[in-house]
Amino acid sequence: MLQRLGERIAHLRARWVVYGLIVGLFSGLAAAGFFAALECATRFTAVTLVRQLPPEPPPGDAFLAPPTAPEGPPRRWLFFLMPALG
Repeated sequence: MLQRLGERIAHLRARWVVYGLIVGLFSGLAAAGFFAALECATRFTAVTLVRQLPPEPPPGDAFLAPPTAPEGPPRRWLFFLMPALG
């Protein structure tokens, strides 16, 4: 009976380890996707809408290639409005 109980506990532990690995994998992928979405949103708002180049990220933190110079004059008034819009 004691051996059977030990096997059941080992099976439960193995199942929880597998669940933990799956949850960790999906949460890591979600975090990477969230970071990519933030980078794309920053590029869209700063370069496309405001027409101003954002500061360069630290070495190794760049997800996208550096943006090219925006076309047209910068819209500085929109730069101060963007945080208010969310």
